[in-house]
Amino acid sequence: MTRVPAEPATSFREALQSVWFLHVILHIDSNGYGVTLGRMDQYLYPYYERDLKLGKPRDEAKALLIGFWLKCSEIVKLYSNKGARLYAGFPVTDPPTVGGLTPEGEDATNPLSELILEVEEAVRLPQPDVAVLWSERMQDSFLVRAARVVRSTNKPKFFNTHVGIKALVRAGVPESEAKKDYTFTGCVESTVPGRTWGWSNAGSVNLAKCLELALNRGIDSLSGAAIGPHTPDAQSIGTYRQLQEAFGWQVRYAVAQLVKALHAVELAHRERWPEPLPSLLVHSCLERGVGVDQGGADYNFTGIQGVGLATVADALTAIKTLVYERGTLTMSELLASLAADFAGSEALRLRLENEAPKYGNDEDEADAQATWVYDLYCHEVDRYTNLRGGPFIAGTFSVSSHDALGEYVGATPDGRRARAPLSDAHSPAQGRVRNGPTAALRSLIKQDHSKAANGTLLNMRFNAHALGTEDRLVQFAQLIKTFFRLGGFHVQFNITDPAALRNAQRHPERYPDLMVRVAAYVAPWIQLSRDLQEEILSRTEMAMDRDT
Repeated sequence: MTRVPAEPATSFREALQSVWFLHVILHIDSNGYGVTLGRMDQYLYPYYERDLKLGKPRDEAKALLIGFWLKCSEIVKLYSNKGARLYAGFPVTDPPTVGGLTPEGEDATNPLSELILEVEEAVRLPQPDVAVLWSERMQDSFLVRAARVVRSTNKPKFFNTHVGIKALVRAGVPESEAKKDYTFTGCVESTVPGRTWGWSNAGSVNLAKCLELALNRGIDSLSGAAIGPHTPDAQSIGTYRQLQEAFGWQVRYAVAQLVKALHAVELAHRERWPEPLPSLLVHSCLERGVGVDQGGADYNFTGIQGVGLATVADALTAIKTLVYERGTLTMSELLASLAADFAGSEALRLRLENEAPKYGNDEDEADAQATWVYDLYCHEVDRYTNLRGGPFIAGTFSVSSHDALGEYVGATPDGRRARAPLSDAHSPAQGRVRNGPTAALRSLIKQDHSKAANGTLLNMRFNAHALGTEDRLVQFAQLIKTFFRLGGFHVQFNITDPAALRNAQRHPERYPDLMVRVAAYVAPWIQLSRDLQEEILSRTEMAMDRDT
């Protein structure tokens, strides 16, 4: 290639080569993570269409894309040992997206969208993690086609374009701009490509730890150190509302402390690690003479995640139900059992786990607690502005940090033992979905997902036979469509055979190409820690029966 990227591309080959050069350089320049490929079926389609008109075969473009897919899986970001726990499977999160809307508001899928799905089905590697942007304009046949790819690769993941647009508008993007080019970056974070500079995975707030501190006057139950604000002794709290207030103080303090830390990190980056190349590529930086790290982009976000949403929702529901409403459990009994990690009180642990409603089953009481926690967290994050003049925005994806952060949390009132994994992202807690997939989805739509412009993430796990027939595929696609029509934002899937996963634990050398979805990315099963493998296996396995 002698023209690109110095000169404009004149063919699909040159356009794809230009994208690859920039993609690699950005990874090198920024120690890349989440350098997302964006709406490939839109910006590459004119070159693809031109080549076809010139008589170039479709298979040539397919071969080029396959080569591109292979190159994407060669990029690996190096992490420290601690970082590898938070981002298990070494994700790069560089997904191309297909679908969405045109600037005129029409369905944006095109022949290149179809080809990208075909390439993904052929390659079946961890990267790139393809995504579909669903809209009301999308043809059902394309959604079914995407579902067919899920059956063999656990990809693509699915997003609701309409909720994404609404989230961008909430974050300060003009509606006309949001409608014209909504997509996401990294895992699930809403963005306007070419106009946004977002530190989209800046840090996390351990919501379950906040609840533990609220129950222990701000004292860490594992270390005995006072790490949160002093709130009333839980045994002296007379109403559930007062307990909520104590939890709110802990969340408020945790968010404020994280914001201070992120300000310090951003100042250090601004001084020690300026990023001139992104400043050349992001709109308005050159015109303003201001780099991205100084606020030169049109839209500047800092996204932080709330981790353990369902753990906290289930725990609060158990307290509200058993302590304050039924009076069948005293706060002193509960606190003593939590402090002992349920040693000698297994019967009580099972009561907490089974007697109170659980988020993810379309039970209004538990879902109301999840919504309350979610709204509280989003409100606290929304109060802050970053050093680039843009907003802090909330998200609920956890990558694999729900596993690592669980080690810092003692036993919780939902029946979870000390140091066990927290609930995954915005998903119901592991093993707690008892009323099928539609009930789980109905629980999630009770939250306004546009409040979290940094993205919400739902993982669902189905058995390997769930999508075995064309009829089941159509049913599966309709499940996704209905979720989005009711207000859901994002969903992704593991289609697994538990027996194969267990066998791969015993004989990893036999399964080098066995892929699973960890979070907003797919990773080789044998590269995951045993703890994370067990967490994935503990997620509720669902079926696509007629009554779902």
